[in-house]
Amino acid sequence: MGEFYRMTASLVGHNKEGSFATHHERQKVLRTFAQHCEQKFHLRTLDQVKFRHIESQVNDWKQAELSPSTLHTRLSHLRWFVEKIDKHPLLDVIKERIELPARHQAHGNNLAWEKEHHASIDRIHDPHVKMCLKVELAFGLRAEEARKLQPHEVDKAEKIVIYRGTKGGKEREIKIKNPIQRELLDEAKRLVKPGQTLIPSRYSREISFVHFYYKVLRRAGITKAKLGITSHGLRHEYVHRTYEALTGARVLKGEDGKVRYENYPSPEKDLEARRLIASWLGHERVDITYVYLPKA
Repeated sequence: MGEFYRMTASLVGHNKEGSFATHHERQKVLRTFAQHCEQKFHLRTLDQVKFRHIESQVNDWKQAELSPSTLHTRLSHLRWFVEKIDKHPLLDVIKERIELPARHQAHGNNLAWEKEHHASIDRIHDPHVKMCLKVELAFGLRAEEARKLQPHEVDKAEKIVIYRGTKGGKEREIKIKNPIQRELLDEAKRLVKPGQTLIPSRYSREISFVHFYYKVLRRAGITKAKLGITSHGLRHEYVHRTYEALTGARVLKGEDGKVRYENYPSPEKDLEARRLIASWLGHERVDITYVYLPKA
C-alpha cells in the first residue's frame, strides 16, 4: 500500500471516536476508500482529496447494490474523514450533490417492553447490569452509553449531558422530566464513585464486561428467543412513554404486534414531540423517530 493508505490508516487509528463497533467499521470503510483513491487516482497525500474522489467511491458502492442503510452509514464515515482532514467546504458539496436512496423504514413493529417484562430486571442480581438496564429505560440510552455513563459527571441538575459511547462521540443533553429519573440518577451515584462508569472496576477491559452483561441478560431471559425482547426495546419504551407525555396520545401494541395509537395528536404537536425525542436520542434527523413511532 502507498503513502495515502498509510496516512488514512494512521488518521483513523489516532481518532477512536464512538463505539468499538463504529471505529472498526470506520477503519474498514476508509481503508477501502484509500485503496480506491490510490488505485484509480494515484493520490499520495490527504490534501489531494476532492469531491470527485468521494463521488467515485460512492458510485462504486451504488453499483454493488448495497442497501440504502449501508450506503448512508458508509457515507457518514467519508464525511467524518473529510472533516478530520479539514476539508470542511467539501461537506456542503457532498450534502448537495450526492443522492442516496432513502433508508427503509421499520414495518411498524412495536419492540417496546411491556409491563410483565420488567420482572426480568428484578431477577438480575448484579447491581451494575441492573443499573445499566434501568438507565437505558429512564433516559433512552443505548447499551454502550449506559455502560459508559458516569453518573456524577453527567448530572447537571435539570438534565444529563453525555458523550461517552455516543455515536461519533457527539455530546447530547437529555432533560430530566420526572422524579423517577432523578431518583434513579441519585441511585446510580450511590453505586459508583465520582469518575467511575457503570462498568465495575474489576473489569480491566470493557469487552469483558460486555460479554458478562449479555450473559446476565440471557440468564434473565432477556432475549428474542425466550421473551421476545432485547435490551434495546427499553429505548423503544422510553420513546413511547416520552411521546405520550408530550402529546397526550397513547402508544399501544396491536394484536398483530404493530404500533397502534389512541388520541393521535395534531400534526404540529406530533412534529414538535418528534423533534424533542430525536434530540434526546442523539439523532439529527427527525425522520429516525418513525422507526420507533410509525405514522398513524
